[in-house]
Amino acid sequence: MKKKCSSCQKEIQITFFNKNKAQKDGLDNICRTCRIPYNNNRNWFKKWRITNPDMYKASQRRGQKAYRARYPEKEKAHLIARKNKAKLLKDTCEKCGELRGELHMHHSDYSKPLQVITLCEPCHYGEHHI
Repeated sequence: MKKKCSSCQKEIQITFFNKNKAQKDGLDNICRTCRIPYNNNRNWFKKWRITNPDMYKASQRRGQKAYRARYPEKEKAHLIARKNKAKLLKDTCEKCGELRGELHMHHSDYSKPLQVITLCEPCHYGEHHI
């Protein structure tokens, strides 16, 4: 049985295609031969970031600025909490009672910036990814 590669446009045996559950036939739409250059170039962003640190930093700053403009209440709450960190942060996680990793301050309501819960990393992750 053969399939047409969407990259090189050749009819190739299906054994030369990787599995891909997202496709209707269960096979990738690009043959393994055409996939090799793609796989070798997968880390292009990491290479670009290392070779262009100034452009990367500028891009990060623009993204942070846009995020702060989109969520001013969040930014204000985080700033106030950071200034009062010594008073607000407890010694252990308020959810599990343990100290697993770094302790984080979690806001349930950003309109109340001084009402935070001290959570360990796993519990804080759990709060956001339920």
